[in-house]
Amino acid sequence: MTLPDSPDNPWIAFVQIDGAGFGQLFFIKADGTGQHEYSGSSFSESSPAWSPDGDRLAFTAGADLVVLDFTDDSESTIDTGDLERLTRPKWVDDDTIIVSGNEADGDSALWSVDVANGGVTQITSSASGDGGHDVAHDGTVYFVRNDGSFEVWSIDAGASTSDDPTKITDGSNIIGGVTVHPDGSKLLFAASAGDTTDLTEYTLSDDSEAVIGEKGDEQGAYFAGGDGLVVNRDTFDADSEIVVTDGSGTLVTRVTDDSSLNTSPAVNSKESDGMDPTVF
Repeated sequence: MTLPDSPDNPWIAFVQIDGAGFGQLFFIKADGTGQHEYSGSSFSESSPAWSPDGDRLAFTAGADLVVLDFTDDSESTIDTGDLERLTRPKWVDDDTIIVSGNEADGDSALWSVDVANGGVTQITSSASGDGGHDVAHDGTVYFVRNDGSFEVWSIDAGASTSDDPTKITDGSNIIGGVTVHPDGSKLLFAASAGDTTDLTEYTLSDDSEAVIGEKGDEQGAYFAGGDGLVVNRDTFDADSEIVVTDGSGTLVTRVTDDSSLNTSPAVNSKESDGMDPTVF
């Protein structure tokens, strides 16, 4: 087994969902060792995302946005005002997170969260609902909007509701969310393919699409160097497992191996040595 080498054997955060739909945050190394269950919340957890420097992890726990800081082993809940149904926190930089959420009786939209001081600013507005987003290093937010089919759109992280987003894909019919390649050149998403999905890489420079991995692959995340993927794969005895693949989606190793639904993998940009999730 040869893991992608950028970085070496990093921590992967993922969510394990039980039969009642309750999500539990876990950590595991890319080689399948060191699995640890986060114990700090009694709420259903979802959507883990590592900060750009790899020192912090954001996720949602019930209606809360939670950040774990591995530099001082601290845990904090970020003020998101009156937002409801928070999902998919994604870091713009070390001070700002983009979430999908809505105020009471409102449609799902994208919001910018001030991590240090709390507070939110709405950046998109759509009656169709916006979500499934990721953020490129240049601050471009790629997100999924339903305008008859689920497609990728983009907007700057510093935008406001008066700014118009740009439609990126047309006819892709995306299932779930989108992931940006570390160098910003490609997008990764699961596209509807009949009764299953195709994990698809979309090249922004020429609008080309290439199917990678296996039928049914979903929710891929890139290694920091772009030389491998962590993928949610459901071809193992009907279980959904976390796997590491090479850049073409070919299996390198199966990371999780149990009878649970394992999903939403997020791979850290740092080597696993020196980080200890067991403190949480």
